[in-house]
Formats: sequence, C-alpha cells, structure tokens
Amino acid sequence: MSLVRFDDIRGNQKVRSLLRSAIERGRVAHAYLFAGPAGVGKLDVARAMAAALNCEHYAGDSCGRCSSCKAIAIGAHLNYIEIRPEKGLLKIDKIRELQKILSYRLERGHRVVVVDGAEQLASGAANAFLKTLEEPTAGSTIILVTPSPDSLLPTIISRSQRINFHPLGTSEVVAALGDYELSDQQKKAAAMLSGGSITRAREALDGGVFARRGELFERLTAFGSKNGAAILDEAAVMAKDAELLELLELLKGWYRDRVVGGYGCDGFVVNMDILKGDAGCTYEEVKGFTRAYEAIEQARINITPPRYGNKALTIENMLITLRDVEAGR
Repeated sequence: MSLVRFDDIRGNQKVRSLLRSAIERGRVAHAYLFAGPAGVGKLDVARAMAAALNCEHYAGDSCGRCSSCKAIAIGAHLNYIEIRPEKGLLKIDKIRELQKILSYRLERGHRVVVVDGAEQLASGAANAFLKTLEEPTAGSTIILVTPSPDSLLPTIISRSQRINFHPLGTSEVVAALGDYELSDQQKKAAAMLSGGSITRAREALDGGVFARRGELFERLTAFGSKNGAAILDEAAVMAKDAELLELLELLKGWYRDRVVGGYGCDGFVVNMDILKGDAGCTYEEVKGFTRAYEAIEQARINITPPRYGNKALTIENMLITLRDVEAGR
C-alpha cells in the first residue's frame, strides 16, 4: 500500500469534489457506500479520504509528508483499517473484531474503516454489521466498497450514504497504461475494451488475453469454411480455456466492431488496431454480425450463474452460428 491523494486519482472528479467538501465543512457521514465497476478508483478514493481526514497539514488534500500520511502509506496508521473477504466470504468473526476496534476510544484524528468486497458479507456477518451501522461510533467512518451494491441488505444500504463511481474515460485509462510498451493505438484499444476500468485493462494486458485477439479473430473469420468435425474440435478446446469468459467478451467486441464498421462509423471501432472498418458490408452481412453477437451473449448467459449450462455443448451451438454467419448463411 502506498499513499494516495485525491489529486493522484484519475476520473470521478465529482466524487472527489463531494468528499473534499464534506471534509472541509465537517460533514463527513458515519457510513458511505462506494458503488461502481471494479477498477475505477473506489478503494483509492477511500484511502485518499482516510489520509485527508488524518493529515496534520490538510489543505484541500493530504500533504503526503507528515507522520500521519507516512503511517497510512505503509498501512501502519491506527486510524485506518481495511478488511476484505477470505476465501470469498466476509465472516462474522471479522465483523466482531471490527466492532471491538470501534469500541476503543479515539485519541485523535478520524478513524476510517474500509470494507472491501462488501457484497461478500455472509448472512450472519451482514446482520451483525447492521448493528454497527445503527450505532455509529463518534469520530469514525465506515466505507463499504462494492461493484454489486444490490447484493447488500436493503437495511445496510439505507444506513449508508451512497456514492456512485463511473467508468473512466478512454484517455484516463490510456494515461494509466503509460508503463506498457504498446503503441498509442494498442493502448487505446485496451482502454476501450476495459469498459473504463484500469484494473480490467491491466489484467487483460498482463494475463495475455489482449495479445490473443489477433489469433482469435483470424480463426473466427476462417470458420465459414470449417466442417462440423472442425467446429466440434474448436468448441472442445475453447470450453476448457481458463479465460473463456474473457474470450467471449473479445468475440462480442469483434462482432460489435464489424457492425459499427459496416455502418461506416470507424471512429467507434474498439479493436481499431486490428479492424480498420468494413464499410463494404451489405445490410445482410451486418444482420449476420448482429446475430453472431447475440449468440455469443446467449452462450455467456448460459454458462454463468444461475444457469451453469454445459460449456462444451453451449460453445458448440455458438460456434455453429458463427460459422453460418461467416459463410454468409
């Protein structure tokens, strides 16, 4: 963990301004719900808020130099606590431990508790946590961080001030990818594929999914000439791929781009470093690309909760549709 200041954070300017104003007016809520997609800065803003509330020389932002800022930067400040799920759950023992900490008298500053992954509160933990929100401790603020606010108990949501975070702009994600040795066009493609999430963009680049696009798209366009046996072989391989869901998102993006390019809107093409637009498409071809997109999305729905469909059969059906589209049928 390193110190994060409000000015260091990309995007969500309105959120940062709102929280700064609350600090300066002494109107900080006892509980916040930071809701929004993964990788858009929710946790960074929570840390920046903790630093600002405890900075010895606060002037619109934490100074980064005082003993309090340095302690927060290394995760050693008594007024800053982060808890997160273990093995996919936030259990009741964590909440009881938190309640014990909150019962201690605060010597100085402002205590900030961040619950990262709050949507994973177990039922017993959620009910115990509700009591903490109903009886707030003076001088303490709890920040719930989640990409899935609807998974929380309505009573927890109602007792927290909700702050909505939004996806970052393409230019903001591109700027965050400055340490990657990629062309500007490739960075822009990665940023657009990420849906405004720096985390997703970095995961795609680090995990190799982004690099697989070209080979994947080349195989796709050759499907039109494949026979049934080849399609079954391809489906068997894809169904076992550890990054299947990411590959399906790439495939959706590919067909979406071909629809957009088919209408001559090259400026909205995401994979612009591979697909330069397809202005020569006929109306029937664009309809086919749309059908392919829908087949991929239906496959994604069928193999994810709550359906948990058979992956091999689902991917086979999807690829048969894609073959027909590529063959012009």
